[in-house]
Amino acid sequence: MTKQIIVIGGGPAGIEAARAAALAGADVTIISNAPIGGRAGWHSLLPSKVWLMAADTTGLLHESAHLGVAGTMANAVDAPAIVKRLAAVKEDWNKQLADELTELGVKVMGGTAVFVDPDTIAIKNEGADDQMLTADAFIVTSGSVPIFPAD
Repeated sequence: MTKQIIVIGGGPAGIEAARAAALAGADVTIISNAPIGGRAGWHSLLPSKVWLMAADTTGLLHESAHLGVAGTMANAVDAPAIVKRLAAVKEDWNKQLADELTELGVKVMGGTAVFVDPDTIAIKNEGADDQMLTADAFIVTSGSVPIFPAD
C-alpha cells in the first residue's frame, strides 16, 4: 500500500522532503501558500545573486581598460533592466522547481494548510471553499518569517 504524504511548505526544505518521499515511492502532495521555491528563492538568495552578478559585471567593465579591452562605463547600470531580469529569473526558477516536482509525480497545490484533526488538513484559499485532505503522514516545512522588534 502506497503511503500518502502531505508536505506543508514549498520552500527548499519542503521541496527536498517532497522529492525524497516521491523517490521512496510515496504518493506526495505539497501545499504552499506562496510560489514554489519559498522566500529563499524570491526574497533573499535569488535576488541577491542577480544583483551580485550585475555588480561583478560592472566591476569588470570598470577594469576593462586595464585588461586591454575597450569599453565604457557610461550608462553601465540599468536598474530597471536588472529588476526585469530578476523577475524573469524568479519565474523560471519557480517553474523549474514545480516542473521537477510534477515529473516526480508530486501534486502541487496552492493554499494555506490548517490542521482539522491529526489526520486531516483543510486547504484554505480566499474566495474558495476549503478542500479537505487526509494523509498517513504530514511533513511541516513552513519556514519562518523574520520579526523585527519595535525601536
